[in-house]
Amino acid sequence: MKNYLVLFLLAVALTGLGSCTKHHHALPKFPVPTWSVDTTGKYSATMTAVVLVPPDLQPYVLRADQLAAFVGEECRGTATLVRSGSVEAFFVLIHGDPSEDVKLSFKYYSDWKATMYTTTAFLKFTVDGSYGSADGPQVLVMNGVRR
Repeated sequence: MKNYLVLFLLAVALTGLGSCTKHHHALPKFPVPTWSVDTTGKYSATMTAVVLVPPDLQPYVLRADQLAAFVGEECRGTATLVRSGSVEAFFVLIHGDPSEDVKLSFKYYSDWKATMYTTTAFLKFTVDGSYGSADGPQVLVMNGVRR
């Protein structure tokens, strides 16, 4: 009788484990973006940002990935992936006007996953300012774009 009870409990436990699936909602696929900055001289000031994508995305970073800074939907800076020690960070030269009071957001395109991620508009544009450094890049908080 004891063996039947053990087998029954084991069967219930295994059935329960099999039904515990992670509810993962796949992000939609995006075409490769063509982000570019206005180079007509409209923006006379710059600031820099040295950033990392969130830890769960870092293992998938490729040279073909893209990261850019935005004010609304206007691209203000595109990133270059640079290696600093054992870390690969994105260096962004962000363009702006000295008189504007705007907040920046970032978008990241993962070439490997063909998915898009974004931040909220959180970083104030500051003339000659910096956000992060080669020795201490800032980790972005990003969410997948669902369209």
